[in-house]
Amino acid sequence: LVGWFGGGLIEPLAQSGTFRWWLVFVVMLAMTSTMPSWDRRQGRADSLGIVLASSLNALVVPALGLLVAWSLQSWVGDRLSAGVYVATLMPCTLASATVWSRRCGGSEAVAMGTTIVTNLAAVLVIPIGLLWVPGISLTDAPEIGSPVAKLLGLIVLPLVIGRSIRRVALIESQIERHRTKLRLFSQFGILVMVALGASHSRQATALESFSLGILAVTILATGVTHWIAIWGALQASKRTGLPRATVIACGIAGSQKTIMIGLQVAIDLGVSVVPMMVYHATQLVVDEWMVRDAKIETRDENSG
Repeated sequence: LVGWFGGGLIEPLAQSGTFRWWLVFVVMLAMTSTMPSWDRRQGRADSLGIVLASSLNALVVPALGLLVAWSLQSWVGDRLSAGVYVATLMPCTLASATVWSRRCGGSEAVAMGTTIVTNLAAVLVIPIGLLWVPGISLTDAPEIGSPVAKLLGLIVLPLVIGRSIRRVALIESQIERHRTKLRLFSQFGILVMVALGASHSRQATALESFSLGILAVTILATGVTHWIAIWGALQASKRTGLPRATVIACGIAGSQKTIMIGLQVAIDLGVSVVPMMVYHATQLVVDEWMVRDAKIETRDENSG
């Protein structure tokens, strides 16, 4: 609401690529530093789960997003349909995939491994995927610059720094001591980025024909895209005969997308950020339902 109705006040910040870059970098660093240590001694099932979830997240879900974008293009226009595809190109979330997996009895090792693999792979996945954005040419988006260089700074650098500083006992103890504050700071940073994205969308829609019907179709299509992604990830992992904990983690980590990088790329590319925000909100709703359902199943299994 602040970004949409107060867009004129924060428009200079939304237009400032430098401010947005540092905002995303600092928040990504805070999020990666609070990620728990990754136990590399996984079993065979966890290793297979990481490979499967990473493949689904980096390859299958973007392919699904591209199909949805092509289907929507004639209905909602280039910017909204491209926004759906861009949202699905993003890597796995840095924190919530592990949190949701832990809460519903899933494998933290699979969620953590998928997070690291997809975020490192995003340096190649996103630039290659951007070549296929429907209706949008990279030559018409000068702010995108060199995607590889930007993503190295926004994803790989904070990931490497965040994981490296945890190897220092003193720093790790301070991070654990202030974990709640760091997470609150990260959430605040995400809200600021959402406000900047809303301001960007307000400016874009002022230049184009816009209706609530078009917005409703985009929201519905984006929500369904995430639902298909998590359902497909669950079904694919089930059919491989993986343990229940691995299946749950594959469903969550194989479908979730990080909002910070998604908003930054969408703004730089000049496409709508609405699909990215809707995808993020749908993750919270759908995955919360999955968590509750998994808890009931676990309770029933233990009582039986």
